[in-house]
Amino acid sequence: MNIVIDIRSLLSPYQTGVGEFTNGLLQGLRSYTDHSYQYYYNAAKAVQLPQYIIESKQVFHTTY
Repeated sequence: MNIVIDIRSLLSPYQTGVGEFTNGLLQGLRSYTDHSYQYYYNAAKAVQLPQYIIESKQVFHTTY
């Protein structure tokens, strides 16, 4: 299955409850290797992302 996940809640340097939940969910989903994960966010400029997302090489960024 191909799964696209909106990771905008991970962009803030100060994680809120939604960001913490999203991070935990993504950490747990990493063990399910039979699926393909793609990550999406929109921001005015590129931001620092968690290393496990960068390593996936499936990150899509828009600026609008």
